[in-house]
Order: sequence, then structure tokens, then C-alpha cells
Amino acid sequence: MGAPRRPRSVPCRDSPRPHGPPLDPSDSTAPQGRPPPAAGWSIPALTVLLGDVAPAGAAVRVAGIVVLLLLAGAAALAEAAAFGNAPAGKDAPARAGALRARGRPSLVALLLLNALALAGAGLLAAPLATAGARATGVATAPALIVLAVLLAVAWLALGVAVPRALAARGAGAHAALAAIAPLVRALRPLATALAGALDRVHARPRPPAEPISADDVRSMAGGNGDDELYGEEEAALIHSILEFGETTVREVMVGRVDIVALPITATLDDALGLVRQSGHSRLPLYAGDLDEIRGIVHAKDLLPLAGPDRKTNGDVDWQTLARRARFVPPGRNLDDLLSDLRLHRTHIAIVVDEYGGTLGLVSLEDLLEEVVGEIRDELDEPDDEPRLVPAGPDTFSADARLHLDDFFEGLGMKVDTDAFGFETVGGLVFHLAGAVPDEGDEVTFQNLLIRVETLDANRIREVRVQVGPATPDAGHRGQ
Repeated sequence: MGAPRRPRSVPCRDSPRPHGPPLDPSDSTAPQGRPPPAAGWSIPALTVLLGDVAPAGAAVRVAGIVVLLLLAGAAALAEAAAFGNAPAGKDAPARAGALRARGRPSLVALLLLNALALAGAGLLAAPLATAGARATGVATAPALIVLAVLLAVAWLALGVAVPRALAARGAGAHAALAAIAPLVRALRPLATALAGALDRVHARPRPPAEPISADDVRSMAGGNGDDELYGEEEAALIHSILEFGETTVREVMVGRVDIVALPITATLDDALGLVRQSGHSRLPLYAGDLDEIRGIVHAKDLLPLAGPDRKTNGDVDWQTLARRARFVPPGRNLDDLLSDLRLHRTHIAIVVDEYGGTLGLVSLEDLLEEVVGEIRDELDEPDDEPRLVPAGPDTFSADARLHLDDFFEGLGMKVDTDAFGFETVGGLVFHLAGAVPDEGDEVTFQNLLIRVETLDANRIREVRVQVGPATPDAGHRGQ
């Protein structure tokens, strides 16, 4: 019997070659294969997928990349010309108008064409990047990142900046629209389907959004620090608008004693003189006293009677000439009153109490001033408005007609006046005194000492305010 056969050893594929000199790469008998991957991390699957690129193929790919980038730019230019605000130029109104007439599907087709062109340019450029990475010994992943950055820069230049600049000048739109018109027509069925799908998605019933309350808007307008969304003037305007509906007629009306009215017994010359003296274009007409308002006389209705050829000797039938007056209660909200004035096309209303007596007068200008602030014209006297004027150290002189909100704001105090049954400094003094005060009488409110300076019959004209140490006591002290 012969010697037993020795099993043939099969070297492991991954084991190192045990014997022999290193192989010469130039030897034709040496095993051939791909060179080892470059050092560093890479994407082997993508490398295998893309493969090597021959020089001729590289030239074709570069040309394809340029063509696709130009196609993306043409699509962007056509979109700007057809759907943007810029003019499309004198040579492209027909094509741009045709695209615009087809509406959303045409817009989706242009956007889809732009995206497909950019995606194709990326796919053509990726093998070039991987081949260049192998040739230079650079890892594949960093090369692809650099490629993505270059494509993004090219897209921003050719797909955004240049098309918008050309569309703004109205240049090149005709050529771009002509070049991509067949592609847009080919993509329109797919674009129509996508647009319909988007419409169906948007048409789905959604739960109603929670309404924003006035407090939410007020908090946004009055935020502090980084949370403040508006400037000081914008925030003040928003607060005025929000508070407009909460303000009542009593807070803005002109008091009864300040009403300039025309008696029904007046002559035409009396009426013209009253208009010139007061500067008002509308005058309430009353019979006997202000509790008997008969209408509103407009100054423009007096012009035909005041001409050189007037036929009247001064006597006028005021009841016929006057227009109907609107009467409102003092507790009515300003937004309701504004709607009423607009409905009846009038600018003035008479404020009456529960007994029918006249309390005051409110005009459309008074309502607007609650939103935009004081409105002054050439007929307003600078000193006619109630003011708070410094009169010494911690001392102020105040008009008794001054609104309490303005009064306390000028003194740097925060006082809630909503619960008060009065609106002015004079009303505060009457409330604290409990009777009609005399000149020189003093009342206290918190840390304020208020002295009555001037009286006109039973009406307080002016007070002097002394700001002292904070105290909650309030009362009345006579002379």
C-alpha cells in the first residue's frame, strides 16, 4: 500500500501570504483587483454603485451638469417672469400670460423641473467626485460634501440670484420660456396630480384654531424686555384700540357746561357770530334750556342764507333748517356709538341721563382721539386743553376738567379709576369734599393735598396739588 495521501491545505482568504517575496505590480501574473480604499471613513456601497469614470465619460458628465444647471436657471427665470412681481419683458407677455393662466399646475411644473434638473446635476457630479477622491487619495465622503457645497453655490447663483436679476430687468424671459415650454407641457400631468393632492390635503377639515383674546394681544403689546414685540408707539396704539370698546361715552363727552349751543330765538347774525366765535361747524339747537334739544344746525347750511342777495331779514325757521339730533346714554360703549354714527351719517350726538336731561355732547372727533390721541386743528387754542403744570417743588397746578387717568399718570401714580363715579379732577374734589367747596378748601387723596384755587359759580376751575409722603388717608379740610 502506498503512503497515505496528505490533505491539501487551503490558505484562508484573509490570512497573510506565508512565504514568498512580495508581488511586483508590474508582473502580469500578479492578481489584479481594485486598489485598497483610501485612509479614513468612506461610503463603500456608493463607491461600488458609481464606479470609475473614464475621461470621455467625465467630459460628457461635466457638459450634462452645465446643461442641467442652465435648465434649472431657465425654470427659475420662467417662474419669476410668469408668477413673480417683476415684469416679464416686452417679448414674453404671451408665454408668461399662458403659464399664469394655467395657474397652480404650471407653477408646480416649473418647480418640479427645477428640482429634477438639480437632482440630475447632483447624480452626474457624484461619480466625478468619487473618482477624483480615489485618484488623489482623499476619502469619498468629504469629497461628496465638497461637491454638495459647490452645487449649492451654483444653484444659488444660477437658480436664484441671476434669474431674479434678469426677471427684474425683463431680460431673457422669452428665451427661457421658449426653451422649457416642451418640458413644462410634459410635466404638467404630474404637476396637476401633485397640485390636486395638495389641494385635497389643504381641504381637509381642521380643528378650529383657538381664538386670540384681547388679553393675549394686550400681553404681547405690553411685554417687557425680549418679549416685547412692538415699539412704544405701536404698543400704545394697540392698547388704545383694545380699550376703545371698553370705554363709555361718559368718559369722553364734553360736559353740559362746556356745550356751545344755539337758542331757537337767535337771529341769523347771532348764529354766524356764534360760529365765528366758537369755531364749531355744528351747533345744538335748543328751546328754553339745554334739556330741550331740538336738532343740530350745520354751519354750511347757513352759507346760502348769508350771501349778499339773502332774502331774510335775520329771522330763520331754525326748526326746519336743523337736522335731527341723535341721543345716547352715558354708559354706551364707544364702538357701538361709532357704528351708530356711521349708520346715520352724523358726527355728533347728545348725551342724556335716565331722566332725559342733557349731560353733555360727544362728537366723532372725540371718538377718534381715544385711539390716535389729541387731534388739533388751526382753530384750536393752545391753552384751551386741560393740563397739569408744575408750579414748584412737588407742586402742580391742574385744570379741574383734566381726566383722572391723565392726572394720575402725570403725577406718576397708578390708581384704578374704573370704580369711580366721576371722570375729572373736579369730580374727585367734589366727591372728597361731599359738598360744593369754597376757594381755599383742601382735600386729601392718598399722598396728595388738593387745594381749590378758582371757582366759577359752583364749578371748580383750577386746583393746586401738593405731593407729599405716601398716606392712605383721604378727607376734606375747610379753611
